[in-house]
Amino acid sequence: MSPKMGQMLLDSVRPILHAVIGRGKVKFFGAEDAEELEADAMAQAAAIVDSAERAGKEVFPSSVAYFALCNLQKGRRWGCSAGDLMSPALRLSGKVRAVESLDAPIGNGDEDPDDEPTLLDSLASSGEDPASASARVIDWDAVAATLENRELEILGATAAGLQGTEIAAAFNVSTPRITQIKRAIGDKLRYELGNDVLTACVCETQWQGGLRAYKEKRACRYDDRAATRKGKK
Repeated sequence: MSPKMGQMLLDSVRPILHAVIGRGKVKFFGAEDAEELEADAMAQAAAIVDSAERAGKEVFPSSVAYFALCNLQKGRRWGCSAGDLMSPALRLSGKVRAVESLDAPIGNGDEDPDDEPTLLDSLASSGEDPASASARVIDWDAVAATLENRELEILGATAAGLQGTEIAAAFNVSTPRITQIKRAIGDKLRYELGNDVLTACVCETQWQGGLRAYKEKRACRYDDRAATRKGKK
C-alpha cells in the first residue's frame, strides 16, 4: 500500500468507521468493544485498499468504509476463519450456541433451570477423581499387609472376573471354602477401610446419578409427548 492510500485510510476512512461503530450499528460479540471493532474494521479496510490499488482501481473512502462495515455486520473478523466455532459469523448463522458460562443450563428452557444440567456437568470426566485414586492406593498398601498370600491371590482372581468354581478348582478347594475366604477378606477390608468401602467401590458419584436421572426424566417426557400427539391423531 502506498503512503498516499495509508494517509487516506487515517484521514477519511477511519472517521466514518468511528462514527458508525460508535452509534452501535455493529453488534458486539463476547468481550468485543468499540475500539476493538474499529481496529478490526481498519485492518479489513486496509486489505480492501491494498487489493484495489494493486488492481489499478480507483478507491473511494466511503466505499471502503461501507464494505468494511458490511463485513463486520456479517460477523467477519480479521484473522478469524468461518470454521472457527467461536467466530461471530458462525454464531450469527445460528449453527452454534454461544458459550457464555460453563454453569449455564444446556436444556431447552422448558423446565426449571435449577433442575437442568450445565455444560460443566457434560464435560466432567466420567473417570475417578485422581486424588481419590491415589488415596486408595495408599490405603490399599496398608490393607494388603494384613492379608495372607492366598487371600491376595483369591482377591486378584475375583477382580479378574473368575467365578467361584473356577477359583476353587485353581486352588484345589471346595466352592464353599472360597466363599468363606471371600467373606473373611471382606471383613478385613471393612475393618481397615470402613463399613461402606465395598458399597463405595461400585456406586456412582452423586453428580453422575443426577445427570443420569435428568436424561431419564427428559426421555420419559419426550415419550409422553409423543404418545399424546399420537393419541390426538
